[in-house]
Amino acid sequence: MSTDELITVEEAAIILNVTQYIVRKYINDKQLRAFKIGNGNPNQQGRHWRIYRSDLDAFVKHGSNMPEKSE
Repeated sequence: MSTDELITVEEAAIILNVTQYIVRKYINDKQLRAFKIGNGNPNQQGRHWRIYRSDLDAFVKHGSNMPEKSE
């Protein structure tokens, strides 16, 4: 079992300097590994994405073309 720090989509967006929408797009496009936590019913609110920091670091290291967040 990994002892990596878990981060939220919001935290990943800040680290990557992109919007939360872009982070979710990376996850949905299977470019960024993540998993859901929360209650067992995916149709109910309360399930949230979490990302291991090491997975985010690997994502950055492998040189994706990340669009910058517009302000």
